[in-house]
Amino acid sequence: MTDAIHMDPEYVYIIMDCVGDGHCDRTPHRRDEDDARHIARGALKGLQLLHKHNITHCDISLRNIMREGKRVVLVDLDTALLPGMGKHTSVWGTLDYTAPEVLESLD
Repeated sequence: MTDAIHMDPEYVYIIMDCVGDGHCDRTPHRRDEDDARHIARGALKGLQLLHKHNITHCDISLRNIMREGKRVVLVDLDTALLPGMGKHTSVWGTLDYTAPEVLESLD
């Protein structure tokens, strides 16, 4: 996780370390509850940091949660909503993980 989020009037800069163990969707075995809790806790801490800066990720899925040892990192911020952007007007991100209220709001 990083605390290096900087914004200027034109761009948002998120500085992250390289994460090398792959995304959480690649695990060939079933996870135990402690491992699943650890991943969820790390993802929630990442979301908390983004929300502190008024950034909405918009594509949380196992493919966008990376691990390196015990570190858990959110990645793939290309569909994120930044301050002042408003709402997406179509479905963004991984459809299977899209919240029902997002789909309902498009009617």
